[in-house]
Amino acid sequence: MNTKDIGDTAEARVLFELKSMGYAVLTPFGDNQAYDLVIESDGKFTKVQVKSATVSNSCVQFNTDRISQRVDNSGTQYSSDEIDCFIAYCSQTDSCYYLSVEDAPKSKANLRLSAKRETSRIRWADEYLLSDNEP
Repeated sequence: MNTKDIGDTAEARVLFELKSMGYAVLTPFGDNQAYDLVIESDGKFTKVQVKSATVSNSCVQFNTDRISQRVDNSGTQYSSDEIDCFIAYCSQTDSCYYLSVEDAPKSKANLRLSAKRETSRIRWADEYLLSDNEP
């Protein structure tokens, strides 16, 4: 699959999960917005940036920035004016993960599946499951 297909699959899966949870989901026309989906619940609108996640080093990982087309591949951060949250789909765990834009690291989220030793700084993947969090 190419990167566009991977992104479309993640977006479709997140849309499916949100609809299954009972949310009204809106999709913007075109590809010019920072958000991919908008959730409407009780008159409140939440702008969602959908990401595709992978498992590496016992972590669910996904980018929380935009990769520019410049040679150095530097990314720019999303602001809270542009989006409210990230929802990432990982095909390897067959799960969606929710992370508010305020709680997101600057460039990459690492949600730990397992660890050799625990520390207070670990973000456990199961604590970020979409099914357990209210967008």
